[in-house]
Amino acid sequence: MRSCIPAIAALAALLAPLSTSSAQNPTEGGPRIWVSASAGTLSFPHLNYMNLPNQDDVETATQYRGAIELDAGKVGGVGIWVGTAEFPMTYVAGGIGSECRSGCDATLSATSVMATLHVGGGRGFDMLYEASAGFTHFGDVKAPEPTVGIREATTDFTGMLGIGAAYGFTDELSIFFAGDLGLVFHKDKGGEGVEADNYSSSLGLRAGVRYGIWNRPR
Repeated sequence: MRSCIPAIAALAALLAPLSTSSAQNPTEGGPRIWVSASAGTLSFPHLNYMNLPNQDDVETATQYRGAIELDAGKVGGVGIWVGTAEFPMTYVAGGIGSECRSGCDATLSATSVMATLHVGGGRGFDMLYEASAGFTHFGDVKAPEPTVGIREATTDFTGMLGIGAAYGFTDELSIFFAGDLGLVFHKDKGGEGVEADNYSSSLGLRAGVRYGIWNRPR
C-alpha cells in the first residue's frame, strides 16, 4: 500500500499544472467527466468461494481500480469502475499421492465491474462516499495440479460501500483515501440462483487520484 503513494503523488504533481490553468480560464466551468485511478489492499476474511475447503487460506491481494463518472450536479458523479486483483492462496488436496496434499501455492483472480455513485471530494479537504453494485468474476484457481472440490469460474452479484477523505488541489484534481466494505453473493451449486446464506464479505483500503475533464462553459 505504501509503495502506491509515491506514484499517486507523482501523478498528481504532473496533472496539477493542467488543472490550475483550466481552473483559471474564465470560459470554463466544472468538469463534465471524472476519471480516477486507485490501488490498495483487498481481502476476504472468509471467502466462501464455491465449496473451497480451505476458505481461510486466501491471502490479501492488491487491487487496481479505474473509474469513469459523469457529473450529476449536487448528487455527485455516476459511472462505472473496474477493479482487478490476484489473490495468493494455499490449495490443499485430499487425495493420496497428491502434490498438494500438504498444501501448495496457488492463485485466484477476481475482476469486478460495478456501477457507482460518488459523492463528495471538492476543493480542499472533504469527505467522500461511494455506493456500488455490479458483478465480480472469480477465475479458476491456478495450482500446480488440477483442483478437486472447488467450483469452476463464476460471476457473482456484488455490492459495496466506500467512505474516505479527499484533498482537492483545484476544482479538477484531487487525491483520496478510502475504505471499502463489500458483499459478494455466491451462486448455488447448480449455478442457477443465489444462496441467501452463501456470501462473502470483503474489506479494502485504497489511495488514488481523481481528475475532471471536458469542462462545461460558464
